[in-house]
Amino acid sequence: MTPFEVSSLAISALQLTLAVGGFWIVYKTLRILINQTELLRHSVDVTSSASVGARQLEVDEIFLDRPPLRKYFFDGVSVERGHPDYEAAVAAAQLLANYFDTYFLQRGKYGQLYADEAWCNYIGAHIQGSPILRWYILQFKGWYTTHLVELAQSHDKTSLERV
Repeated sequence: MTPFEVSSLAISALQLTLAVGGFWIVYKTLRILINQTELLRHSVDVTSSASVGARQLEVDEIFLDRPPLRKYFFDGVSVERGHPDYEAAVAAAQLLANYFDTYFLQRGKYGQLYADEAWCNYIGAHIQGSPILRWYILQFKGWYTTHLVELAQSHDKTSLERV
């Protein structure tokens, strides 16, 4: 073999080694990115669940601090405009509507604290038992997801003028 052929062969071997090494580095970099993405997704799921838990406690706190409001959200009792509980009931309805709508906005995108069936039962029970909540969602239906509005419409037993 001539010196030129030997040096050509050595350069080709070096190029092959560098190419294989480059592919190995790309592979390792992709594995690191995949692992980081999985950790980030898990972190987002945990944060989402923590946020849902905090919001749930806010809702519970309303009913603990103002027990008379419970009947407007669980017992199907209407509250009329001008009643001393009216403004607090409307504020609680807004909080609940926003909370429930957040579930529908996030469903399928992030891990949920509870199973979909449990969420739908929970939301449906509140909407079914609360004329003020149904009224609020339907009064401001442009603010909410179609799913929440349809759920409120399916349970609506009151006239918008009554509340």
